[in-house]
Amino acid sequence: MKIAVLMSTFNGHEYLYEQLYSIVNQEVESENIQIEVYIRDDGSTDGTIALIKKVSTEYQNIHLTNSFENIGVKMSFFKLVQEINADFYFLSDQDDIWEKNKVQSFLDIFNNKKKNNEPFGAYSDMWIADEKGKSTGKLLKHGTSKEPLNTEYVEFDELMFSNKVTGSSFAFDKLARNQIQSLPENIIQQSAMHDEIFAMVIAAKGKLFYISEPLTYYRQHKKNVLGYSGIQRLSIKDKLSKLKIVIAGDMKLMNDIEATTQLFCTSQTNNLHQLFAAKTILSQYQFLKAAIQKANSRHRIQLMVLYLFILKKWNGNHKYYD
Repeated sequence: MKIAVLMSTFNGHEYLYEQLYSIVNQEVESENIQIEVYIRDDGSTDGTIALIKKVSTEYQNIHLTNSFENIGVKMSFFKLVQEINADFYFLSDQDDIWEKNKVQSFLDIFNNKKKNNEPFGAYSDMWIADEKGKSTGKLLKHGTSKEPLNTEYVEFDELMFSNKVTGSSFAFDKLARNQIQSLPENIIQQSAMHDEIFAMVIAAKGKLFYISEPLTYYRQHKKNVLGYSGIQRLSIKDKLSKLKIVIAGDMKLMNDIEATTQLFCTSQTNNLHQLFAAKTILSQYQFLKAAIQKANSRHRIQLMVLYLFILKKWNGNHKYYD
């Protein structure tokens, strides 16, 4: 069984060795499990490439691709998904640390929860770690990412209302990879983030599973691209200021969901496909209400008002992919 760990690096020299060490020293139950790390550097100007080359002489299962053009993190990961052939795929950041049992825990889920004939993906909770990679005692689900509220499986509709899947905690099988690599490049380039749209594809075509156990130390430092929002107590003024950012982000997220419903028309996507096709606000209300109920939101009225406003703004601005 071949496990491909896909990593895109960019000026990550400072923390990279510790992450690679945690991956190549995973504890798995079978000698037949082959873990291979594939790294695509996205135009680093520090010592990242030199470090990877040095470490790859120490560990023969670490591979550096021959492409070093700066194409951005989304396209960098997409290229790796397209080029690497394996049984299972794990996405990895360059600065985190994996628990020793992470790969085996995911494999146990794959063996017990997936069906042979449908794409399958899983993601786990993560420890929030400080700059030294030590746990702060906080979990990701208490901040940036929310655990699913209904079942172990994430409904497609739920992905419309919050960012649940962080790439560094995400893995999927070959059937899912085959669906993901069929996405047009312009959709990847214009997406909110690669991990979000990968998760949408899997939820649309198969099953997306949530693992409540934290299996990664999500290192926070000044160079984080996104990072952890934490549990913040905001004033009304700050909340109103942040609302503009939320609306802009959700409009981009709606682009991704609308594109996914067009490309992968399944029973999972049917409700949101009808939502985007609706011509009147009353019709939009009908399908949006069903989506919010499926997501089992604790704040249904607030979500309803917010998303009706975002939909109106999104439609008015003609926010579609080129």
